[in-house]
Amino acid sequence: MTFVDTLMVGQLGSPALAGVGIGEQLFFLFLAVALGLAAGVQAMVARRVGGDRIEATGKVLNAGILLAALVGLLLVATSYLLMPLIFERLNDDALVVEEGWEYLSTRIPSLLFIAINVAFRSYWIGVSLAKWSMISIVTLSLANILFNYILIFGNFGAPRLEVAGAGLGSTLAVLVGLLVNIGLAFKFALANGFLEGLPEQEQVKTMVKMSYPESLRQALFSVGVLLMYVLIGQIGTRELAGFHVVISICLIAYMPHIGIGGAAITLVGESLGRRDVRDAKIWGWQVSNVGLVVLLASGLAVAFFPQTILGLSTRWLWQSSWFRPNRGGCYTVCYATHAASTMAFAASIARCVHFSGVRSQ
Repeated sequence: MTFVDTLMVGQLGSPALAGVGIGEQLFFLFLAVALGLAAGVQAMVARRVGGDRIEATGKVLNAGILLAALVGLLLVATSYLLMPLIFERLNDDALVVEEGWEYLSTRIPSLLFIAINVAFRSYWIGVSLAKWSMISIVTLSLANILFNYILIFGNFGAPRLEVAGAGLGSTLAVLVGLLVNIGLAFKFALANGFLEGLPEQEQVKTMVKMSYPESLRQALFSVGVLLMYVLIGQIGTRELAGFHVVISICLIAYMPHIGIGGAAITLVGESLGRRDVRDAKIWGWQVSNVGLVVLLASGLAVAFFPQTILGLSTRWLWQSSWFRPNRGGCYTVCYATHAASTMAFAASIARCVHFSGVRSQ
């Protein structure tokens, strides 16, 4: 969704693109708390599958949904209180701040929907039914394109909401994805205990214990990227808008990492559920090797076709020396995709920051 928002908001000018860029990173900083649930839900589900207790996996999903709903509601309330105060201190351009808050004001409700979607996605992957997660994601993505097209530009008789339309379009798209997940769960998860009573307190505690390290990692990552937005914003609004496009491309290159990492959690979790530690270690290394090849390929695509990819978002970037290939910027995206492990992602972002153009200024 981030890349779709960038593509369409890029047509509204530099202040809009810069405001949405800062807004998205601030949004992801708050969302990091919910994203950590993925690791806890998926690992607990996979261990039950490995231990031939698939009928108990639905109860893990129940715990995940309950925890996600509580966290999501808390995040929505906190975001509406704190984000306006934080945003105005991140950039001195009043127009950028105005555009960014317009985007966030309609995007914040999606924190609740995303949190619950994360629980569903982790469940589907944990029980080796990733195709249902894929159906939800594809439906969500298509809905996002449609809603953005209608609401940002005022097509089909809808009001032209511009950046607010981008936020609202993303929120509605996530809601569509959630409804798809709920429908699939009623059909394919009821037999495993889905919605059969409240989750056990011990399950919720275990999930929190397994999830908070990933939440912390995601939060620290978001803080690092947000700080780069603040620094680039001191150079200028045009440069900040351009940097947002580059970061969006970095995150696209990061997408395979999420899928491959999810596969590793499931395979390692199932092995530990069988109490086969040796097999768990083997799966960890094998998945990392596959990830190396896949991520290298995505990085090479950006490395060899930088202007084509950058040009998809905004035409004015072609004339900006900040993004000239001779800066070596786009080639660093290739380096940013050389590893599949979560530990290496901090280094990946550092490389993305390196090619953002700070050195060239």
